[in-house]
Amino acid sequence: MDDQKIKLIVFHPYSLVGGADLSISTLINNLDYRKYSIDFICIKRSKNAKILNKKIKIYKIKTSKTIFSIFKVRKIIEKNLIKDYKKVILFSNQNFANIISYFATLNLNPKLKKIAIERNHINELDYYFSIKDFVYKITIKILIKLIYKKFDKIICNSNESSKDLATFLNKKVMTIHNPIKIAIKNKAINKIKNKNINNCFKILNIARLENQKDHVTLIKAVNILKYKINFKLNIIGYGTKYKDIKKLIENLKLNKEIKIYRNIRNPWKYFKNTDLFVLSSLYEGFPNVIIESILNNTPLLSSNCKSGPKEILKQKNGPNLFDVGNFHDLAKKMYKHFKNPKILIDQNKNHMMNLYRFDKKRIISKYNSLFKKI
Repeated sequence: MDDQKIKLIVFHPYSLVGGADLSISTLINNLDYRKYSIDFICIKRSKNAKILNKKIKIYKIKTSKTIFSIFKVRKIIEKNLIKDYKKVILFSNQNFANIISYFATLNLNPKLKKIAIERNHINELDYYFSIKDFVYKITIKILIKLIYKKFDKIICNSNESSKDLATFLNKKVMTIHNPIKIAIKNKAINKIKNKNINNCFKILNIARLENQKDHVTLIKAVNILKYKINFKLNIIGYGTKYKDIKKLIENLKLNKEIKIYRNIRNPWKYFKNTDLFVLSSLYEGFPNVIIESILNNTPLLSSNCKSGPKEILKQKNGPNLFDVGNFHDLAKKMYKHFKNPKILIDQNKNHMMNLYRFDKKRIISKYNSLFKKI
């Protein structure tokens, strides 16, 4: 009976199987459908839709820009508000989607509850790469300041993100980490081995090809290494900066050492034959890929960005972290691992023991509690 269920409307406009997409799908795929009726709203395309439970109703809105989806999103919400659900909750994901959600719900029935999820640290809006990008991010920041206070609950996926956003808004922000399926890939933790084969140091990066992920720092770091060691760098991802990244690789004459793979459906298998995983981001929220690296027994280095990496790794300035944008620091730590892999391998054993904090059952339980109380 509908009157015994909570209607959950998830607005996640662009769904392309990244960290945010996998977190959302993990959450809503594992909710109890006896208690929830779930709608998933996306725009134009949705690879994520293919991995959603068949009981989830999917709305694909055809529009050239997210802002033009406001009235269509509103109609979907209105349709659910006239039904006799126990409760109706709109759950939007990422800042631009949260802003659209606010305007789509103006003056609707007050029984509608609204939850805004922030996936990146607020300082993402301090990085801009053109005049247009600057105007866009300043506008988003102003709207966040004005609008987020209207939501019933605001959630970030790391403690540092929550703390800094709460300070910016002068409003309480809740932390709920991304739900992760914690399954140790190799059952015996003590059997973690260095995977160096034929004296070729294999490096892996999995990230969207966007400015946020700062592939420039990673490529400049391995450019230093090319005079010291034999290496291969695999970059797996998709995005708008492919041509720029490819041009940098060509200019540095690293075509033989660096390969970019843009159409990989299962990137996680690449961890198996990798000596070192590197995350070079300028900012993050909660980078799932770090946990995947740990679960695959792959030693890792990450930029000490806001936020997530130091929280996952329980380090403020430890052996796994390098300074954001500092390719000299990264190159130094990569070479150190090449010469002495034991340090980061031992670190991985410790990280594995701490991953229970992010187990999907624990995280989904927190969301269940929130949906019940809100």
